Amino acid sequence: MAMNEDSADFGHPLQYLHACHGKIMQQCAALRDLSAYMQQHGGDPHAQQAAQNILGYFETAGALHHQDEEQALFPALQSALTAETAEPMESLMARVLAEHAELDALWTELRPRLQCLAQAQPADLPAALTEKFIEGYFAHIALEEQELLPLSEYLLKPEQLASLGARMAAQRNVTI
Repeated sequence: MAMNEDSADFGHPLQYLHACHGKIMQQCAALRDLSAYMQQHGGDPHAQQAAQNILGYFETAGALHHQDEEQALFPALQSALTAETAEPMESLMARVLAEHAELDALWTELRPRLQCLAQAQPADLPAALTEKFIEGYFAHIALEEQELLPLSEYLLKPEQLASLGARMAAQRNVTI
């Protein structure tokens, strides 16, 4: 059964990260729809609400997702590396971090536009910018789904996964 972010639990942190990817993809699809919608309807109340929803996600759960990986998953992986796995995993983690920085920079461009729209102020949402953000996230998620999460599942022992889940829960002030 596929897990979504709302039903995933921190006892299964890698599944939780996977569920977050699904939610990010849904928000990216909503952003694509919003960009297209605005071409015909402008910043009407429907567009304003969509902007609020997208902002709400990427300002909370979306931001926490990167923190989960950088502050919880990566330290767990560092402690699990062996001589054979160190170089490829460190390279993969560096690539993921670089992509996070690129996505954060794109978000920095999109965020004020969405904030204006959400507050019923004049705003444009260029298709080229939204597509660059969306395609960047889709490629990033593919990398994590095809490489990072499977390798994490292989490398991390049950006690490391439990610790990872506890750190992710603590970041959200959730008791597990």
